[in-house]
Amino acid sequence: MRVHSLFAKFPPDRRGARHASPAPFCRTAWRTGGGGRAQGRPAPAGGFTVIELMMVLTIILLIFVGAFSMFDGSTLSGDVTQNVADANENVRAAMTFMMRDFSVSGAEITVGGIAVPAAFLPGRVLYPVMPFYEQGPTVNGQLTDHVMIVYNQMALEGLDSEQSARAYQVNGPNAIDPAGGSVVLNTSGSNPTAITLSAGDVLLVKTNTTSTTALGYVTGTGGTTTVNFAAGDPLQLNQVDPAASPLGALSCRRTQPSGCVDQAVAIKVSIVQYYIDDRGPNPVLMRQVNGADPTQLGLNIENLKITYSLSDNTTSPDPAAPANIRQANIFLLGRSGRKAAQDQTYYRIPLRCQVATRNLAYAAAAGG
Repeated sequence: MRVHSLFAKFPPDRRGARHASPAPFCRTAWRTGGGGRAQGRPAPAGGFTVIELMMVLTIILLIFVGAFSMFDGSTLSGDVTQNVADANENVRAAMTFMMRDFSVSGAEITVGGIAVPAAFLPGRVLYPVMPFYEQGPTVNGQLTDHVMIVYNQMALEGLDSEQSARAYQVNGPNAIDPAGGSVVLNTSGSNPTAITLSAGDVLLVKTNTTSTTALGYVTGTGGTTTVNFAAGDPLQLNQVDPAASPLGALSCRRTQPSGCVDQAVAIKVSIVQYYIDDRGPNPVLMRQVNGADPTQLGLNIENLKITYSLSDNTTSPDPAAPANIRQANIFLLGRSGRKAAQDQTYYRIPLRCQVATRNLAYAAAAGG
């Protein structure tokens, strides 16, 4: 058998012409490696260039910075809002109480004042509104004010018109101790009894004949009729002394023989004081009633200032005649409970309000 070479010439065709030699025909057997990729040709390029990586990282960094800025701004905004809200709430709550007490000041109280022992008040006369200009503590370099307000407790209940029905009746023979140590109530009919009183109450006793008044701090009761005013009370109002007690001076036995009939009424009153207490870590506006333990009325209150509009249309922070007070102009400065996260300073809220002491104006107009 004859084997022709692949490179042999083709035989001539019928026309006698010869074909040109064809291009060599070769085949390569391609092998595959373990990855299944055919070997023998270059693999396509893969991954990122350095520039592309830097661009991606830059974009991610910008996104992160923007998100952090938004979060930080939101946190600071929330901190500001919370601090301002806290300060605003404290100062407004404190102002609400002060305005309420000022609005009823002088209810059933003699405008010309009440005689009191010097141990309670050096001036010996207690007016419905008693200013104590710059007699509070100094906070942040500012002297603060102190004020005392007196009113009938029932004024807050809107019961002034029913005063005669709610007052304690102090009438009868020897009803008022000439030493000021006690009074005896007339509990007949619907008159209130001594069981409705407790130690710490303050009674204003007023005679029916001369309208002379005196205060007594209740230290105890005896049965349903006797009210005791022992010496040594927290306010030092009780002065058990036949010669010096303002309450004893109301007794008819000071000028008449034993067995005379006293004619008087007694009502519960509140003696309210407002002042700043800076003895703790933060200044606090305190409210004290009848010498009892004071209560924290407004937290973080740095300043209390009061000026008074008088009957002669003048204004003074320290009026010489408190009986002429017709309006209180109150200024409170509150601050946040904590410092701002951004600059470590307090947020401060000033609040000013005006309140008329209408009872004083009405009483003065009526000659009371």
